[in-house]
Parts: sequence; structure tokens; C-alpha cells
Amino acid sequence: MVDFYSPWCHPCQVLMPEWKRMARTLTGLINVGSIDCQQYHSFCAQEDVQRYPEIRFFPPKSNKAYQYHSYNGWNRDAYSLRIWGLGFLPQVSTDLTPQTFSEKVLQGKNHWVIDFYAPWCGPCQNFAPEFELLARMIKGKVKAGKVDCQAYAQTCQKAGIRAYPTVKFYFYERAKRNFQEEQINTRDAKAIAALISEKLETLQNQGKRNKDEL
Repeated sequence: MVDFYSPWCHPCQVLMPEWKRMARTLTGLINVGSIDCQQYHSFCAQEDVQRYPEIRFFPPKSNKAYQYHSYNGWNRDAYSLRIWGLGFLPQVSTDLTPQTFSEKVLQGKNHWVIDFYAPWCGPCQNFAPEFELLARMIKGKVKAGKVDCQAYAQTCQKAGIRAYPTVKFYFYERAKRNFQEEQINTRDAKAIAALISEKLETLQNQGKRNKDEL
């Protein structure tokens, strides 16, 4: 993601602290940079930058400078820009059907965090990139899945879903050989990851105590 700016531009000055804040949250996920178009005027002209600030996302492995997406959103705060950028990353979570939800989640032996959503739901659309970030953060420990409650209303009804998006953590208790579930009431990827890590640690400690008792 690149911010083409000019030092004399007031909107650019307002954007800069938000841009830096956003960059810190995307470390390791998306490369973020800025180009001073006053200092590098000829380069910005070559890139056809016609306004400041001009925010562009260049897809990975793009070998052509003109292959980019321009940010046309009204809000230029760190959160809005972060969500916009994350939306271009490839999906890591698994789309689940009623059959795969039953087989992999309810009858499987892996921990799952599930995003129950509806395509028409605005908050769901805003949360989708955040959930993909979560999927990357917990990869290898917990699987991440998504259930479309418009397409699979009965599955969501059985899961007790009453609002969108709803996030639930399904954890497998090996000692009891069954699944338990907990609803997560935050939509922040780091906060969800922390809650899941805490739960996994609790399960691990319980497993150790059960072994000691045997």
C-alpha cells in the first residue's frame, strides 16, 4: 500500500499519523510506504498521480505499475484503511456447508473458530477482513471457518445464531471426547486470538491434571 502525498497538502498532513498507525497493525501482512510527490515530482507524474493524498494498493506479484486499486473511501482513519487493505489478501478461512460443518466441526477432532454471517450484512462485510487476519494469526493451532447464514439458515438456526456476525469457538475436549462451544463477543482479531490462546492453555492444563490423577 502506497500513500502518494505532498508536504503542503493539509489532508495529507491529517492522514500521516493515521497512515503510520495503520502500517504498524499490518506489519508482516502488507508492505506499507509513502512517496513525497514534491520531492519526486517526475515519478508521481509518471505514475499519473493527480491528487493528494492518493492511496493505492499494488497486488502481490504484480509486475506492472498500473495494476493497482485506488482507495475511494470517505474515511481515512487507520481502521478503515486497514480493513480496506486486508480485503485484498487471499482467503485463509474455509467456507463451510451444512455437511462440512457437521463433519469437520461438530464431529471432527480439531478446534474451530467460526464466523456466522450474512452476505447482505454491513457489519459482516466490515468484519470479514478482520476474520481473515484472525485466521492467519491462529493458523496451525485452530482452524477458521465461515458459514453463510443466508444460504444455510437451518444450520445457523441449529447453532443458535440470532445476530450477524456471530463468532463461536468450538473446542474439542480430548478427555471427554466431545465438543464444547463458546460465543466470542468481540470483533477484534487480536482480542479473539488472545481469548482462544487462553482457552487452549486452560484445556492443556486440564489435560495435564487428568493425566496426573491417572
